Amino acid sequence: MDMPRGNAGVQRILLWTGPALLGVLVIALIPVAHLIPPPSPASGREEIAAFFQEHTTGIRIACVLMMLFFTFYATWSGVVIAWVRRMETGVPVLTYASIACVGAGTVFFTIAPLTWVVAAFRPGDYEPETIRVLNDWAWFGILFSWPPFAVFCALIAIAVFADRGEPRVLPRWVGYYNAWETVFLCPFALIAFFKTGPFAWDGAFGFYLPTAGFCVWMVVMTTVLFRAIRAEEGRRAPVVGVAAAR
Repeated sequence: MDMPRGNAGVQRILLWTGPALLGVLVIALIPVAHLIPPPSPASGREEIAAFFQEHTTGIRIACVLMMLFFTFYATWSGVVIAWVRRMETGVPVLTYASIACVGAGTVFFTIAPLTWVVAAFRPGDYEPETIRVLNDWAWFGILFSWPPFAVFCALIAIAVFADRGEPRVLPRWVGYYNAWETVFLCPFALIAFFKTGPFAWDGAFGFYLPTAGFCVWMVVMTTVLFRAIRAEEGRRAPVVGVAAAR
């Protein structure tokens, strides 16, 4: 399945929305909202309430940015899914499943800023326990929602391994990388069982390592697809040149 003419530019624009999402998240969550490092799940209700009262404006601004830029996960993933479709033959079940996973992931992404902004809307009026529950819900919404993201990686891996075209649409190592990323996201599930330590949502395995892995995955896939688009253009150029000569 060849890439439609004139489509490479659009694909490149949408691919850049992925790095834009990551960059804005770093700014929104660290210097603006001060939500990284995450407040400990073992923190008391008064401590969490005081945190939201202290950083009310920053959290509100960060939530506006996150609600907008989390949509870019869908635009970036649209390019990834388009290339999954190119690798797939027959009924495009991997493509449809990928669309469903990305749609669910985008919704889950927006749960966190939606919840945080409610907690920061009137933090002085809510009971401290209410604010802590909202904060818990937000962190679970953004981390415990790992399955659609992991399954999306698995679907990409399956598509790469199933590709029998020549040349291959994507290198085979991309399939292995996505298979490992599927496993790498699984520690998010452990935040349901720990309030302290490395498996809590502020710990190495409960937050930092799988989150960093997800961000690196987006960068790697962006780079791979930029190369794939460039290679596709290179293969097409001689054909276009011959047609023009005729």
